[in-house]
Amino acid sequence: MKRTYDPRRIKRNRSYTVQRLAELYDVQPNTVRQWIKKHGLPVLEGSYPTLMHWKDIRDWLIAWQAARKWTCAPDEMSCFSCQGPRKVKAGTFRIEASNKNTFMLHGQCETCDGPMNRSSSQAKIGTDRANFAPITTPHCAPIIAHNSNADSPLNPSL
Repeated sequence: MKRTYDPRRIKRNRSYTVQRLAELYDVQPNTVRQWIKKHGLPVLEGSYPTLMHWKDIRDWLIAWQAARKWTCAPDEMSCFSCQGPRKVKAGTFRIEASNKNTFMLHGQCETCDGPMNRSSSQAKIGTDRANFAPITTPHCAPIIAHNSNADSPLNPSL
């Protein structure tokens, strides 16, 4: 199922019927009717069959698709299970090289443990690494024991 529709496919100075718009975007006519009823696709009043002006369709498609996009903060990725931007669970962040200029950032959602992805460029990878770096808590330095007994298991010369 296609979820984005190219507004440039709409021809200028034309009116479209439900059937013609459905054919143009390879969807069912009922999908176009749902766009009209549920999502507010403007129609020409008093026309039968239902007609839509080209400019109204193009403007509506651009606005509708822009409203459906997720905007992530620098320390968030898109979670497809939660359907929105979420923070990455500590310790699950990893970077994979797609090619020499692009990287894929992977992690698990803090909320639902679902997989999360985000792409990054060579120029942004340092910033992304800093944003998603695991938070470490300060801890004490290890205790080094010194024992002059040669048979002791703490003697580093063994």
